[in-house]
Amino acid sequence: MIKKKNKSNACEKARLIIREGGGMIKTSEAIQAGIHPRTLYQLRDMGDLEQISRGIYRLAEIETVSSPDLVIVATRIPISVICLICTVLP
Repeated sequence: MIKKKNKSNACEKARLIIREGGGMIKTSEAIQAGIHPRTLYQLRDMGDLEQISRGIYRLAEIETVSSPDLVIVATRIPISVICLICTVLP
């Protein structure tokens, strides 16, 4: 009984940390915030987290983004510049 309560407390704490961080988190950030990787996997298996890329998770409760590839790049490399070039052919 105690283990189940501890697991639910860990999951709730993890949800709160991820929500406060904007709804997305990298595994390394989660570990630094005190979230055990098992908790991430448990939340993923329960459907509360969606793994959008290797090591990047987002809360399932937040709305989906229109350009997930750009979000992945921006999450992996937060200090970066993304340049989109559009060419129009005559």
